[in-house]
Amino acid sequence: MNSGQTGKVSHKTLQGLLSSDLDVQASLAGSSAALYGMLASSPSVRELRRALNSGEVLENEIREFTNVLLSSFCAGVLFEHDVVLAAIAVALCRWNTEFAEEFIIDLARLQNPEFRRSITVARIAAEHLYEKSETIYRNFRESVVAQPNDSWTMISPGREECADQIEEFTF
Repeated sequence: MNSGQTGKVSHKTLQGLLSSDLDVQASLAGSSAALYGMLASSPSVRELRRALNSGEVLENEIREFTNVLLSSFCAGVLFEHDVVLAAIAVALCRWNTEFAEEFIIDLARLQNPEFRRSITVARIAAEHLYEKSETIYRNFRESVVAQPNDSWTMISPGREECADQIEEFTF
């Protein structure tokens, strides 16, 4: 599933997120809730959910894929793969694993304006993730409100020129 090339993920389902019309469709969504709904029903997100369930896509591949995407981050510029991160969060919100929870919560807690769509969609995904556990969800909501200045590290190999602008962010 991995091409063997450093920094490249070749799984067709993950690559499909990049080549799909998600950005075009997302531009038509008027709100975060509308974007969440559009992503949840999109063929590429449904395919990612199916691939996760069948074991064709592994959590580690998602982690590697997002790290490759995040290597293009530069502060002050809208993140070009923002909608792809949102799509992954939507796909993971029904995936009951520690990785899925960490991915969604870490993304939802970000404060970077460059990730504005994925952050708000991840917050909706967190609601779905925790809809059966009111206490956990209430604690999540309180932590997002109570700690707005949390810092996350985003590892961006090869983007040294932006290193001083990159906040802490992990998946």
